[in-house]
Amino acid sequence: MRVIGGSCRGKRLHAPKGGPVRPTSDRVRESLFSILGDVRDLAFLDLCAGTGAVGIEALSRGAARAVFVEQDRRMTEILGRNVAECGLQKASEILVTDARAGIRRLSRRGEQFDRIFADPPYAGRMTMEILREMADWPLLGPDGLLVIQHST
Repeated sequence: MRVIGGSCRGKRLHAPKGGPVRPTSDRVRESLFSILGDVRDLAFLDLCAGTGAVGIEALSRGAARAVFVEQDRRMTEILGRNVAECGLQKASEILVTDARAGIRRLSRRGEQFDRIFADPPYAGRMTMEILREMADWPLLGPDGLLVIQHST
């Protein structure tokens, strides 16, 4: 898996072998950024970030900053390594917590994001829970866009 666009294009990203993590494929990221459009100078939130591939892609394409929310400590170590190897530490923040708690924490800090991407586990009800939290907390900026990846 590699960064597909921007200043970090071609950089290899680390991912765990097997397990429940589904790193967002190159093809899906390419489609996603076609939908999101120009992300230069925008604030980007990557919920259920896993390897951080989507947020790193946003930073590589010029996002001003990215916050990664991931609850699995093993994944946050890999995510941190990916951010560091791409040289994106100054524009990044990693929160080790679940998506709902991350939404609340960031909202209480007065944060707002121009683009929010969430890729919750397909099993369970996390997609609906994230949507409920997003409705209750003013995390999405006025012209913001929220994208949630889910199973068919």
